[in-house]
Amino acid sequence: MYYECMEIIVSPSDLTFLFQLSPWGFYQKYRHGIKRPYVPFPSIFTQIDNIFKETLEGMNLKDINESFPDATIGHSDEWVVSKPIINEEYDIQVVLRGKIDSMLSYADGSYGIVDYKTSKATEESIIKYHLQLSSYAYAMKYPKNNKVLYDNVHTTGLLIYEPNKAKYKGNQCALMGHLTWHEVPVDLETFENFIKKDVIPMLAGDMPKPADDDPFWQYLSSLGFRFTED
Repeated sequence: MYYECMEIIVSPSDLTFLFQLSPWGFYQKYRHGIKRPYVPFPSIFTQIDNIFKETLEGMNLKDINESFPDATIGHSDEWVVSKPIINEEYDIQVVLRGKIDSMLSYADGSYGIVDYKTSKATEESIIKYHLQLSSYAYAMKYPKNNKVLYDNVHTTGLLIYEPNKAKYKGNQCALMGHLTWHEVPVDLETFENFIKKDVIPMLAGDMPKPADDDPFWQYLSSLGFRFTED
């Protein structure tokens, strides 16, 4: 018997941040189209990100540091869309859609995904991005149009820039810092099961009660809003 499923397109970054920070907010966004209040993102970080992409394209990571992968940084800002992920127990299917910072090309014909970050390189910050990188890798291996361009993606990682000092000469200033590579292991089977067993059932069920420490609900609570179950 055929059942029509509701298709929900999910941003990889929302799996990394919103789903973890506020399941209630994630549900509101993807089931009801109610987004959290806009938080301005400093444009300087976008500018730094674009400079990295323009400067590093065509370079081998190993030329930057001997400990980095022996891979060439390729084209940037490629949009990827996954095939629907389905849990047959529910009438919702999830499609992943996001934009990859840059691709890595290895001499053996395999590929990698690199995401640029300007931040402090902590173990916690590195671990939390595995869902975002897994989303990209999944969409590349299982694209929506079934046209697989990068079937053999075997590396995903973060290239983190951590500024720590500035140098001046006249009216010119150079912001100096460490550039580190952090490989993030990706298990696509485990990731797919996470979408099937955690994300889809939550989206298909009743609206979750916001947690007491949910920062978005705390804001609404301060304005007098109260949560009631139907």
